[in-house]
Amino acid sequence: MAEKIKQTIIMVSKIILMKEINKFSALFLIAVFLAGCAAVSPVSEKIAQFHAEHPETAIPVAPDYSQASSWIITESAGDAPADVFYIYPTIFAGEGISFMQITDPVKRKNASDYSMFNMGLFSGAANRYAPYYRQASLETFVNNTYENIKSYLYVPCEDVIKAFDYYIKHYNKGKPFFLAGFSQGAVMEECLLKYRFNNRKISSRLIAAYLFGYSITAEEMKKYPWIKQASGEKDTGVFISLNTHLPGAVPMIVMRPGSVSNNPVNWRTDTVPADMKNYKGAVILKDMSAGTTEEDKTPFASVRVSSVTGGIELDGVREVYKKKALKVFGDKYMHTYDFMFFYNNLSENILDRLEAFMASR
Repeated sequence: MAEKIKQTIIMVSKIILMKEINKFSALFLIAVFLAGCAAVSPVSEKIAQFHAEHPETAIPVAPDYSQASSWIITESAGDAPADVFYIYPTIFAGEGISFMQITDPVKRKNASDYSMFNMGLFSGAANRYAPYYRQASLETFVNNTYENIKSYLYVPCEDVIKAFDYYIKHYNKGKPFFLAGFSQGAVMEECLLKYRFNNRKISSRLIAAYLFGYSITAEEMKKYPWIKQASGEKDTGVFISLNTHLPGAVPMIVMRPGSVSNNPVNWRTDTVPADMKNYKGAVILKDMSAGTTEEDKTPFASVRVSSVTGGIELDGVREVYKKKALKVFGDKYMHTYDFMFFYNNLSENILDRLEAFMASR
């Protein structure tokens, strides 16, 4: 009887042990799965939710960033000391609230033309990398609430995260790099800063992130403490943002309450006006398709960070620019020219920050 009891205890112990092992294995596999999902895309769940809530909005097939056709440019043979990962602005409208088909030849050309002009800021400083992505149409941002707009931005955000991950793994090779984006591209840049830069292996290589036509808020910097605003003209590992407008503007969708900006002439973050003797001039895109530009060194009467909007308030803007500026946000906003007005100051600053980063290594 004693031997039978002993064998029974051994058998039960084995069963319990196997159950515990299986339970551990299951938990381990679940943990690995969840960790893998987080690493691939932190917004995938949001996209599934969006699809359920907006079945009327078609979501195009996602880009494959291992394919050259998913990139505007990958300058992997470039000899510049750094790279720039650039994200283009909203380049299409007239199709209602929708997402960009990256195979559409007209949209591809618009994205490419605008990107090549924008990336001219980094000429001589950085090798260029720019992905195509399923951006939201211009109509998404018109007469829409901020919360609803956010739901449409998870699709482009997922693309940009995947493109950036591919860039880091296959192209970067440990080099220092800039981030840059304009308008919707800058919104996607903030997405990257939130989801990929709480990682010293990546953030330690960031020279600076330039957000044109979109502003990060003080509240977001508290929530994501690794996202730090530049405090001067040569600090690195920081972001620089600017939204331009005329006097009398109020916060709006890309310049929300609590926004912060960097004066691109004196590089201050307070409301002290810049000395316009330090203004280097604008480079205005005349014909996007042809790539023709025109330099304008006419100084503004005043350039300062607004105490009302947190954006860059301009006095003395020429009438020609007031008339041609995109009016989607209203007559007070110079969104079209956010970085063009300060093209030469920005180009110089990019080189200054690159030099400061290299000197600190």
